[in-house]
Amino acid sequence: MKRAIIFLNGTHHNLKNIRKITPKRNDVIIAVDGGAKYCHKLNTKPNFVIGDMDSISPSLLEKFKKTKVNILTYPSQKNETDFELALDLAISKKVTELLIIGGVGNRLDMTLTNIFSLSQSRFSNLKIKALTDTEDLLFLRPGTTYLKGVIGNRLSLIPLTRAVTGVTLRGFQYTLNNKTIQFGSGRTISNYFRSKVTSIKIKSGVLICIITGQTN
Repeated sequence: MKRAIIFLNGTHHNLKNIRKITPKRNDVIIAVDGGAKYCHKLNTKPNFVIGDMDSISPSLLEKFKKTKVNILTYPSQKNETDFELALDLAISKKVTELLIIGGVGNRLDMTLTNIFSLSQSRFSNLKIKALTDTEDLLFLRPGTTYLKGVIGNRLSLIPLTRAVTGVTLRGFQYTLNNKTIQFGSGRTISNYFRSKVTSIKIKSGVLICIITGQTN
């Protein structure tokens, strides 16, 4: 499997949750504009820095230029967000997995756009995970996902499509069997692990799974 790690300029007050990331030899590391600061803090050299370069510090940009990082500069007035450009780049590299760092920040409009961008059907064959300071975000599509978690950790499931059908939950405090969850429903908020290995099955649609604490 080939993975892209995408660093965005969202909020990380501490680096504990992202220091557990160990880049692999064939990872494609993409820093999106100001997200390059996290590469710098983690002493990780990106393969690409992409965006309109309005939030990366000039000194850091110059450093990456000197170390032969590929710099892809776009105009500030464009039809895509910098994150969407990074996603296009990742797809062009034939990756099968996306790991997103810094996708959640102080701007609600950008946070929601980042989340909904990842719900697009063109990413249906990709394994997608995003990290915040305290939570893991997984994007679940039709099929069965098995999660290893800590008993007592909180899990919330939120539909990103009009409806998510055939939702079956096993190993949680609140189980479901072949239910349909409509967009905007809060029925699957605040569930809890009751087993170290759990499963989430869906027949159609896209769910974002938000887990407080670490998962595998």
